[in-house]
Amino acid sequence: MLHLKLESKVILAKTQPLLFEGKGVVRYPRLRPWAILISVVIVLIFMGTLIWKPSRQFIKTAISGTPAEIDIINPNLDIIEVPYVKSSSLSVALTPGPLWHWVRLVTYEMDRSNFVQDIDIDKDKDNFISPGEISPRFGSISWPSTIWLNITGLSDEEPVQITNRIPIRLLSYDPLPETVDLVAIPVGGGGDVWLLEARISPEIENHPKQITWATYNPNIREHISEFFAEIPDSQYFEYPKEMSEAVFSGSDTIPDYFLLDNNERIVVSVAIYFEKPGIYTLNFGVEHLIASNLVTAWAEPGIQVYVPENYYLWVPTAETYYQHALVNICNVDDDLEYICTEVCSFTLTGLQCNE
Repeated sequence: MLHLKLESKVILAKTQPLLFEGKGVVRYPRLRPWAILISVVIVLIFMGTLIWKPSRQFIKTAISGTPAEIDIINPNLDIIEVPYVKSSSLSVALTPGPLWHWVRLVTYEMDRSNFVQDIDIDKDKDNFISPGEISPRFGSISWPSTIWLNITGLSDEEPVQITNRIPIRLLSYDPLPETVDLVAIPVGGGGDVWLLEARISPEIENHPKQITWATYNPNIREHISEFFAEIPDSQYFEYPKEMSEAVFSGSDTIPDYFLLDNNERIVVSVAIYFEKPGIYTLNFGVEHLIASNLVTAWAEPGIQVYVPENYYLWVPTAETYYQHALVNICNVDDDLEYICTEVCSFTLTGLQCNE
């Protein structure tokens, strides 16, 4: 029997927050038996994102459902709980980018010799850890996961000056079992163009105040240029204007800080690279100047991220609502890449499993 101890409180939910036209959008997935067959196609795409690094094509669509808009300047925390902080100068709300594992973690011992079996997620919810609005999440050690910091200026006296780095604090780290079972959630994936990036490992506990820093993506010029070439005049991502101006003006320098006017909003995408499997609880902050003093606004609560090492991936088969097949067995190699062996596959003639 596999026992996982959760130290921090999290809210498990069924929704996926996205950004659309400057507001948070939550789409409620509707999965019915008749839709499973269509979902298999999506799952095949999803499986690819578990093995290879996704492209930078920005996500523009989500699984169909009923959208509900949320004001991310002053979110109603009774509706959705996201890490959030508000001061006299700015507000910060965190939402997940698209680069995550869409899976559930199985907390009981499965019979891995049986490649096709029923998994009743609805009936046995206590046997699974599911991704929430923002926490918990499922990351990877092969490619980055992204967090969006939605920052809004609130000072009516002068622009708020924000530094070009994001502090990340490791609140806790716990190991995961070496091998786990994951059940795929058939939803779409996507790409991201992150402004900053950081490497996360348990060794952060030895850093001053257990903090590391997200700094500029070294390929940010190329990535931003490609992104806006593919989606001109995009309303799906609000980069700091200083960064966009530096890229498109051909300047040799990139900005040391960003300025935010009153009610002006920017979205800073931060990529986090995990260097060791485990359960991470992370805090994200925003450095800014108040009366010539550098202060940090920390968005609360922390985000809990599960990063598996070796895993068995189970995927819906479309035969019945509950039937799942063992599709991949994935193990981490010395280069921190997942090497996956195919067990079952979906073909035109049906499900085929290796003996």
